[in-house]
Amino acid sequence: MLYSYTMRTITSVFFDIDGTLTSFATNDVPRSARDAVEICRQKGIKTALATGRSPQELQAVQRTLDMDFDGCVCMTGQIAYDGKGTYRDEYLKHEEIELFISYLQDHPDISVHFSERDYGYFNRIGAEVTKLYKDLGGTVDKAVIDDPMRALDHNIYQFSMFVPLDVERELDTMFTHIRPVRWHPDFADFIPADGGKDKGIQAMLDAWGLSREGCVVFGDGGNDIDMLDYAGIGVAMGNAHLSVKSHADYVTQSVDDDGVYKALEHFGIV
Repeated sequence: MLYSYTMRTITSVFFDIDGTLTSFATNDVPRSARDAVEICRQKGIKTALATGRSPQELQAVQRTLDMDFDGCVCMTGQIAYDGKGTYRDEYLKHEEIELFISYLQDHPDISVHFSERDYGYFNRIGAEVTKLYKDLGGTVDKAVIDDPMRALDHNIYQFSMFVPLDVERELDTMFTHIRPVRWHPDFADFIPADGGKDKGIQAMLDAWGLSREGCVVFGDGGNDIDMLDYAGIGVAMGNAHLSVKSHADYVTQSVDDDGVYKALEHFGIV
């Protein structure tokens, strides 16, 4: 059972960023969360990020985080790496990208963000994109616009479409090797059908020689469900949607109410 876990069995902790480490209200990390991460590191517990952002996008958010981590799972699990190497690197199948570009040519008014490993760009910037970047504040760099045809000859790890749920469901039936995950009401991330944050975490744990049973994960969005199901202990933030909380072993307080610290305190880590 969950509550039989002790501090000695917990060897790694993975954190989502937006809505988990950083507050949507302040675009900053609560002091208590910073303290909790540092205590984990002092105790020899591996700490890592598990985010939908790309390695390139992390450069901006790291200015806000201003914290050290042992590794990172990026782009919803498609890339996993630490200072010693890369342990997972899975991009979308090119034939599926060709299919999507054809769809986009017929629907040019849809805003889409394409994520390469070291570069990201929009085909256009609609009102939803402008609002998102305003909400995220200093945790994102200025949005870039580029030709979506670029995706035909560059590896794309995920693309994010600013569409409502009904369009997302329509697209989900169109693809064979791509599936959508959503952590924000305005857009969905499209990732490999066999991908997810759990796959990136598994690759990282294998590289570190650690078990999933000793792994704790924190998340708040739909793209965190895979890792909440995978980890030994899945913690949902109090600000998470009910559908996300239903996959968690433990529901803590919200990010703004010291949720990270209180959960790690509950499990005897801090």
